[in-house]
Amino acid sequence: MAVFIVIAGISLDFGVKVWAQKTLQNEHFIQNQAHFPACTDIHAEARRSWFTENNATPIVLIPKMLQLRYTENCGSSFRLLDRISEGIRFPFLIFIGILACVAIPLIYLRVPQTQQYLRLSLPLILSGAVGNLIDRIHYRYVVDFIDCFVVFRGKAYHWPTFNIADALILTGLGLMVLHLYRESTATPKTADALPPETQSSAPDSAPKPVNKDLLK
Repeated sequence: MAVFIVIAGISLDFGVKVWAQKTLQNEHFIQNQAHFPACTDIHAEARRSWFTENNATPIVLIPKMLQLRYTENCGSSFRLLDRISEGIRFPFLIFIGILACVAIPLIYLRVPQTQQYLRLSLPLILSGAVGNLIDRIHYRYVVDFIDCFVVFRGKAYHWPTFNIADALILTGLGLMVLHLYRESTATPKTADALPPETQSSAPDSAPKPVNKDLLK
């Protein structure tokens, strides 16, 4: 089951990203993107971002709320590492991705069969990590395209654009939090909940009556 989830997740992420690259980019972007190298330095990233923004062909799914818009993320989730030098950021992210892909299966093998939420969360996280790692090795950036936002007083406020791999990771983390919550709220066994044979084997602390004939 876990292997199926990982393969299905990676395949879905890869297929949708290929579709996004073919559908959400216009002809001008495809012909001129070589003039705007991606993920080389901060200034080049700014130029590439401007070029991508002005040559994308978004598909609106829900007006003023959800659209598919092609973007490229050179940093990590939520663009936390955008201001770090690419010479440091790229090998660091590759190392983290490989480490996750090695550590998660090892952790999974140690999870008991009874912890179903945890055994489901780890393959989801692994498939998302592998999907983004493939992008980063091949392109040096991750393809994002799901754009959620709200419009308030004429101004759009966007959630960081993400992809299927990110959604798989977040779903896995959500299941992991649910597992931890269930574990923390589980009622511990008390003496009243022990089986009868266990209770009967407990030492009798009540005082025994004294035979008065023995005292004479």
